[in-house]
Amino acid sequence: MRYDAPEKNPSERTEEQRLWIAIRAGFVAQGTSLAAWAKSQGIHKENIRSAVLRMRNGPKAKALVKRTAEAAGVKIGRGYISAAKSKSHCLNREAA
Repeated sequence: MRYDAPEKNPSERTEEQRLWIAIRAGFVAQGTSLAAWAKSQGIHKENIRSAVLRMRNGPKAKALVKRTAEAAGVKIGRGYISAAKSKSHCLNREAA
């Protein structure tokens, strides 16, 4: 079983979990995937996941989160996610 986010009500997800989902959805909205983008950049997807979910919180991890979010078209704010900029209607609903 894969672990991306616990099966719970979307309003109960942490900010980090919402960002992880928004980033993945952002790449899908662009017609690609997070895994494909990560591979093209020479980055392991699990390193991105660890940084986004704040299992790693150093300066390199923060830079990786910013770089990945920008590539996915997701706007991040002070805490993490301020609004998702995507063509996907579900992201706009979650960001509100």
